[in-house]
Amino acid sequence: MYHTKAKYLLILFLFGINLSLASDFKLNLVCIEGESSKDSWSSTTTINIERNNITYSKEYTGHSKNKNENKTGVLNEDQIQKIVELIVNDKLNITDSITDYTEKIKSNYSQYTIITLTIFMQGAPNIINIEGDNKSLKDHPAYKSAMELLDFLKDFLDNI
Repeated sequence: MYHTKAKYLLILFLFGINLSLASDFKLNLVCIEGESSKDSWSSTTTINIERNNITYSKEYTGHSKNKNENKTGVLNEDQIQKIVELIVNDKLNITDSITDYTEKIKSNYSQYTIITLTIFMQGAPNIINIEGDNKSLKDHPAYKSAMELLDFLKDFLDNI
């Protein structure tokens, strides 16, 4: 009987941690992607989550023919928990900075990405800054994880 009560208390404790993560959860992701060339262009994607509210915007500059986009929505607790799990599993709940323009130095043409990811969980801020040309960044784990998070969040927005 003692083991049953201990397991029950452990489940309640872990569930309580998950609820506090979701209720204190804030995320700000800004991703600028672009091309440096004679036909330069860029796009800026911004995703904000505060508690259950999510906002998304994408703006284009330069030679892009795409139209700017804006969306808002409300996430349920299960969706927030999945986002938090992805952040923890992909080790994005850290503070880190990566800059790598190795390939740009070799050429006047490059495609680049600049990502700023700020995550608040349980009151503690974690900030990741990633900047560089795409060829140089493609193998960095933080770059891969941040792009996976961006795609994951866009999928949620497509279903809102």
